Order: sequence, then C-alpha cells, then structure tokens
Amino acid sequence: IFYFSGTSQDCYLYIHLNYDPVLFVKRYFPRAKEESALKNILQISSIKQIPDKIQGLHKKLPDTCGMAFDVVPVRDYHFYQVLFSTTTFVDATMMVNDCRQIKSIYEIEQMKLAAKLSEKTFHFIRDNIRPGISEMEFCGIYETFARKLGHSGILLNRYYRSTGYVFHLLSGGHGGIIGSVDTPCCGNGTSISHPFGASGKIIQENEPIFIDFGTILNGYNIDETRMFVMGKMEQKAMDASKASIEILHRLLSEMQPGVAMCEIFEKSVLHAKKLGYEEQFL
Repeated sequence: IFYFSGTSQDCYLYIHLNYDPVLFVKRYFPRAKEESALKNILQISSIKQIPDKIQGLHKKLPDTCGMAFDVVPVRDYHFYQVLFSTTTFVDATMMVNDCRQIKSIYEIEQMKLAAKLSEKTFHFIRDNIRPGISEMEFCGIYETFARKLGHSGILLNRYYRSTGYVFHLLSGGHGGIIGSVDTPCCGNGTSISHPFGASGKIIQENEPIFIDFGTILNGYNIDETRMFVMGKMEQKAMDASKASIEILHRLLSEMQPGVAMCEIFEKSVLHAKKLGYEEQFL
C-alpha cells in the first residue's frame, strides 16, 4: 500500500484499470491525506463500507479483482469474498512484484541513502567492536547507532513463516550452527522460541565474527554482510573469506541489464567449485 499510495496508515487501496485509484482510510485520515498524493482518498469507519463506496463511484463492483495472495491471510480472503459476493478474486502477487522491481529515480536514491547508512553502521562496528561482551549486547550497541540515523528497527518480509530482524551476529563456532533460517548461517539465538541470530555468547579475539545487517530507511532495504576479526583470523577461515570476495568480484563483471539471475547464480556455484568450496558454498 505504501508503494502505490505513499502512506502507511490503516487503509485499503483499490486500483481500477479505467479510473483513478481510490484509497479508503480507516485511520488515520488526516495523516493519510497529508502523506498520499492520490486524488481519491475517502474516510471509512468500517471495511464493510467499501463495496457501497465503489458502487457509488463506478456504478458496479468489479467482476474480477486481483489480490496479493502471498500476504493476505485465508480468513481475510474469505471475508472479502463474502463482502464482494459477485466478484472473483485472483492472485495478483506477480503483477505487484513486477511493478515493484522497476525502480524510479526516487527509489534508487532511497536505496543509495539506505546503503550509505549501512556503510556508516559497519564503520561504527569496525571502530567499536571489542572482546568480552555478548553477541546480543553488541547488536544492541550498533542497532542504537543506526536507529539514531533513521533506521526503522524492523525488517518486513513477504513470507509468513519468516521473521525479519537486525541482530544477526554470529561469532566463532556459532557461525557454523545451522537451523530454521533459510540461510547457510543461522546462529544459536536467545532461546528455543527464537533459535536464530545473536546469542549470549561472549565475543572473543582471534575468531571470525559474521555480521549480517539489514538496513531499512524510508521503507527501502539494503542487506549487507561483513566478516570481522579482532586480532588474527585462523588461516582456513581467512582463505574462505578471500574466496568469497573473489567470487563476489567475479560476478560484478557478469551483472548487466538483460542477464538472467539464474545464469549469475550458476556461475557463482561453478566458481566456488573451482576454488574448492563446492560443498560449503551457500
């Protein structure tokens, strides 16, 4: 809704093929009115008012309506189906994603600002990381730094079984713990109810420290991972880090408009195999 309307207030957006879009705002109407550039912004006290208001504007309800099925709960879908009894709902997820993957000049600028914030945060991490404190405590320190510069503190996901979080710091042996997170590096987490990311483990000298920090600024994300060490990293770990950097720089030259991402991925896998990291890569 924020992408298409410019506001994140509690509202419902109706986009018609032949008419201007309509934003139905439950709360808070004055803020939505101020934030959104849409012309048709209507206040409602209940979602049940929406069908009548659409009929008042367009004389009829749509025969077919697209909905982002990947994020709409089943209960809500059934509710809409009863509310719009003559309308057939279809999955518009790919249509929404296809729109969003094309970035405007404004959006690219927002992504650059988020990248700058990520860079500043990692510089802060490099200058302030120290042995003797826990993984989670240090996450709190650098998250506080980023929050002061506008980081929202949350990472939104489009998958209901995944939780976005910014405290993904894994040190020493914790970098090798696998688990529920769909990445090669899960970590131990704080409890069995949150079994991923940073833990109470104390950060030590001479061990690899993996920090995956997701930045969200003005609604736009940058996700960046860096490896740190206080002192001297074990040679085996250093060699793997250098191999990762080599693969990354090799792929940069391959990334051009029109190249399929599956081709880029396959080349990364082949290069990892060439360097002796086929089993461990990703």
